[in-house]
Amino acid sequence: ILDEAQMVKNSSTKTAQALRELAVPQRFALSGTPIENNLEELWSLFATIMPGFFPTKTKFRELAAEEIAQMIRPFILRRDKQTVLKDLPEKTEMNLYSALTEEQKTVYLAYLRQMREEITSMDSEAFKKNRIGILAGL
Repeated sequence: ILDEAQMVKNSSTKTAQALRELAVPQRFALSGTPIENNLEELWSLFATIMPGFFPTKTKFRELAAEEIAQMIRPFILRRDKQTVLKDLPEKTEMNLYSALTEEQKTVYLAYLRQMREEITSMDSEAFKKNRIGILAGL
């Protein structure tokens, strides 16, 4: 059972290849987003859970989107938030705090110092170009 099956959307990854080679009697995949970027992600997903269901990747590319939709319709269960909202329990939020160990704190503070130095040494153009990296670092 693949929960959040996006790990197999790229058919050339080692993970996707290894999963396709598993000798198991049944395969299931769960994904809120079976297609994010292109239809080949769908081919890869089905090649993993139902080998042989679709033709080769080359022939799959030639299929019309409507034909693909008709083929997969029996296997897709789509629910949107409005449909299932009445069946969902009340949202529960809990904030749990934990202290860093001394080693974690040392590493964190060293990284924070390094990020500050990098940011303060940037001119505004470099800062604009590196916003995503800066955000990721923080």
